[in-house]
Amino acid sequence: MTDLTPQHVLADLLGSADFPAEVLDPDAAAAIIIQRLIDAGFVIKEQEDQGEIERLKAVNRRAKALADERAIEAVELRIENERLKAKLAELQRKEET
Repeated sequence: MTDLTPQHVLADLLGSADFPAEVLDPDAAAAIIIQRLIDAGFVIKEQEDQGEIERLKAVNRRAKALADERAIEAVELRIENERLKAKLAELQRKEET
């Protein structure tokens, strides 16, 4: 992973020949642009943050899938429990007679 920040990348762009205007102080201009974006409510995300977000989403999906599997298993166990209770009650009635 690189040590570049969004501000470094922006300063590099502002100071490059590819940029259509000459910026006297690309570092200061980048800092101002970043701050104005943040002040306007934007969030500057670095790529590693996006990777972490995707990893957490995958973990969340897996947790939900496991919860669904366990819920199905719990329902099946409750049904089996009720069936066995009914069978036990039937056997107890037979013993009483």
